[in-house]
Amino acid sequence: MAYHHFRVSDSASAFASHMRALHEIREKIMEHNADYKDSVDLHRRLRTFNIGDYVMVRMRLERFPPGTVKKLHA
Repeated sequence: MAYHHFRVSDSASAFASHMRALHEIREKIMEHNADYKDSVDLHRRLRTFNIGDYVMVRMRLERFPPGTVKKLHA
């Protein structure tokens, strides 16, 4: 019967445990963000709009690349 002896690298096992910890932290953050969203959504009202309704839309300038807003060009 042949026994194989495997030698585990210390740096590889440390890296694997570090990655495992990062994944656990990521999962915790995602769980907490879902909890925050659920608590905020309890206070949110559902708004339905029909065709022809007047609505106010606020567009932030950060959403547009520099130089694309033509408002001040003239």
